Amino acid sequence: MRANISGSPIQNLPNEILLEIIITYWEMQKTLHEDRKVPQNLPVHRQYHLALPMLVCRFWCELIVSSPTLWQEIDINGPNTQQLELALIRSQDAPLALFFHRHRAARAAVPLVLPHAHRIRSLHLPPLRFPLLEGHKVDMPSFLPLLRKQLLSLEELVIPASNPNRNRIPGYTLLALSDKQFPALQTLHLACAAIAWTPRIISRLRSLSLVACIPHGPPLSYSKFLDVLEGCNSLEELQLWDRFLSSATTFSPLASDRMVDLPRMRQLVINDTPTITSWFLARLCMPHRAAIRVIGRLSEDEVRARKGLFTSLLPWDPDGRPSVRIPSAQLYGKIAVSYGSFTLEVYPDETQSANLSLTLQLEPQSLFNWNEYLEGALDDFCDLFFGARLEMLYINNADYTFAADPMTWFRLLSAFPELHAIGTFMFGSPSPLFSALQHTPIQPDEDGVLQPPVCPQLGILSIEGTTHSEGLIELILAMLRCRHHFGLRQLDMLQLWLYTADAEQHQAYTAAIGLYQEEITSLVGCVLWGARGGSLSRTTLSL
Repeated sequence: MRANISGSPIQNLPNEILLEIIITYWEMQKTLHEDRKVPQNLPVHRQYHLALPMLVCRFWCELIVSSPTLWQEIDINGPNTQQLELALIRSQDAPLALFFHRHRAARAAVPLVLPHAHRIRSLHLPPLRFPLLEGHKVDMPSFLPLLRKQLLSLEELVIPASNPNRNRIPGYTLLALSDKQFPALQTLHLACAAIAWTPRIISRLRSLSLVACIPHGPPLSYSKFLDVLEGCNSLEELQLWDRFLSSATTFSPLASDRMVDLPRMRQLVINDTPTITSWFLARLCMPHRAAIRVIGRLSEDEVRARKGLFTSLLPWDPDGRPSVRIPSAQLYGKIAVSYGSFTLEVYPDETQSANLSLTLQLEPQSLFNWNEYLEGALDDFCDLFFGARLEMLYINNADYTFAADPMTWFRLLSAFPELHAIGTFMFGSPSPLFSALQHTPIQPDEDGVLQPPVCPQLGILSIEGTTHSEGLIELILAMLRCRHHFGLRQLDMLQLWLYTADAEQHQAYTAAIGLYQEEITSLVGCVLWGARGGSLSRTTLSL
């Protein structure tokens, strides 16, 4: 009863406001739980977050139990259905959001859910396990009775994939979706399913994601494929993974040059061959701020045979510029090599998602060292984003050995004169980068004056993961002297964390720092030196 909290101002709040406070707390706890990335093998129940406020007093407990809003999101983890039964009763007639976390939960839970099918607004099934053998069919027999029901209130259907970037040989479950069966459907995220590309299914959606899916029926001409897409005036998110475009259409180089307007598009993901991605993007008219992610699927022979791999993913206009408009207000650029892929990205800032992300992947996936294309990738980055007002550039997991020519780095840095911060976590010696930062063109300008080095606004330079080499510290000092000579901005911070393989190399590194420390610190606002030994433990050098 409220007497348990007698004297507290909260006892005078109307029930509606108190309930809003509890709901706000509940939403915050759910968000914190999701941000902690709890392992999938642990049981999850959104109602667990209600336990603490229910213990405050009897009145709070009764208020929570009698509030359907707090029970309409239901997690279903295993064969024990007690929590499900309780939530179905307490949710009364409220719309339901069902989250199945394991396939084994379906056998006991689906029969209990079927009488409430008309209330289901959101349905999340557990991730499918992709078959390893060709011809092995993925099926969901326990869920099919629910999916074949007429779900009049269903707005969101999600059947996720465990890893959308993996090459795989999928099996397919045919989902007979129709506007009569799911008249309210707005979000459709499917994996390993066969789907009909028809206006009755696609045109009403706001979000569509297809992972390892195939079209149901024969491939369509590009004209018919675009006919369906043209009717998607409400579409805000479109993700077509695993060469869905290639399997859904019969591509021809002479295909129609018509344009399709998607006025509400916020996010587009295409995972296909460069020929398909560039053609498809050339057909779309989207808002300038739409985030575009393109994953190009290439054979190893294609990777080794030519340059311009990243630029081949996009359409280009007659003036030699990408016809996909890249907003100039991109402050953050990233070049990253990872296992099985190579990515170029630009962001409005570090806190937001990329406006344009381009990734190269091999098909079939194999152990290919993408650093072999590092020099070409740096040139591609210049060609793609020239004119963007980048202030920060970060390069991750690459190897200087594959871009040892300082002129490659000079071309990259020259394209972005407003760079304020450069950060790298790379292998090998960073000598090419430091050489580029002190390089001055041999030819003077029209007035006979030598041109200054690149990046006149550079304030932060952070180098990590690289290897100490003889003469490196001297090269850094020469770079700083050159920039000082031309009157360029003094670095606010120079951070150098190198890898020293043995005690002898570590001693040479510290000796070089000790020799030039005083002059270097006079040319830089803050200097942070450090080393990683053979154990990869980090040591800060205090000199």
